[in-house]
Amino acid sequence: MYSGITGTWICLFFHYSERMLITMIKGRTVNLRRITVSDLPMVIEWWQDRELMKYYDELPVNSPSEMEHILRQNISAMDRIDYIIETKKKDPIGRVFLSRINREDRNLEIHIMVGKKNRRNMFFGAEAAFLMLLHAFHRLGMHKVYGRVLEYAKEAESLQKEMGFTREAVLKKRYFQRGKYRDALLYGLLDREFENILKLPKGQKYLAASQGNNKAIG
Repeated sequence: MYSGITGTWICLFFHYSERMLITMIKGRTVNLRRITVSDLPMVIEWWQDRELMKYYDELPVNSPSEMEHILRQNISAMDRIDYIIETKKKDPIGRVFLSRINREDRNLEIHIMVGKKNRRNMFFGAEAAFLMLLHAFHRLGMHKVYGRVLEYAKEAESLQKEMGFTREAVLKKRYFQRGKYRDALLYGLLDREFENILKLPKGQKYLAASQGNNKAIG
């Protein structure tokens, strides 16, 4: 039997964990489902795509065993949630994940990757990002969401701006990509700023499509 501060923290932990165990988030044109080890072959294909990976701060991984180890670590991590982006026809086209989930300060980092070349347009990425932001702010109770963009990743930067993020800092020469050190642009979005986005027509559109369409474990 637990009581006092210890019992309170345990209750908060289970309450927070329950909110994280959402297996499916449905939108208008895409769904987000929790990643599993069975997704490894597809994730390997994306991780080995050097043209794709040069736009992210992750290096290509060539060893399948190393990739499996990383994927299993990500799935079991307490400060991270990974989803696969699927079309309404259940065609996997990318992944989106929340990392560095800080429960005490209520902030986290968002990452979006559309892996399939013929699906790499802002439309799918924008809805996937919006659904994840809804999850972060409304279900996980975050105060702030932030993201990093490499200096030459113009589409990713446009997506951040489309979602209401504002540039907060430049991390000078942070990553070595395409033969030289590159800056990373840090973007941030507060909960109150996201609520203002929801009042706009595009926000109302995504919000209406997502309400009541989430499935949880249990």
